[in-house]
Amino acid sequence: MIFLGPAKIRTKRNRTMKTNKLLLCTDMDRTIIPNGHQPEHPDAPQRFKDLCSLPEITLVYVTGRHLKLVEQAIADYNLPHPEYAITDVGTKMYHRVENNWEQMHTWQDKIALDWNNKSHKQ
Repeated sequence: MIFLGPAKIRTKRNRTMKTNKLLLCTDMDRTIIPNGHQPEHPDAPQRFKDLCSLPEITLVYVTGRHLKLVEQAIADYNLPHPEYAITDVGTKMYHRVENNWEQMHTWQDKIALDWNNKSHKQ
């Protein structure tokens, strides 16, 4: 059984608030899916699913993969679906709403200024 107690968060106005929410951000390769010679612990997949099924958890995959490869890994390894995905080495962000991915263009617009409107592929 996993228990998450309330966390204390300090706000910008130096106030303290309590929350039971946890933002769980994780890479995919060699973190939640095997990649290489190191064997996966037999209990790891189910424990990860159990943790991610808690209502307090908001799951985010942070990966160098593009979205199609994220979806493929979720299907191939029976991974929990995240609420968000940060992909393409941090250049794209997606929010999953009712089984559909919505790209968060605000992030891409913001970093485009620093990239001189080039993509990570250029």
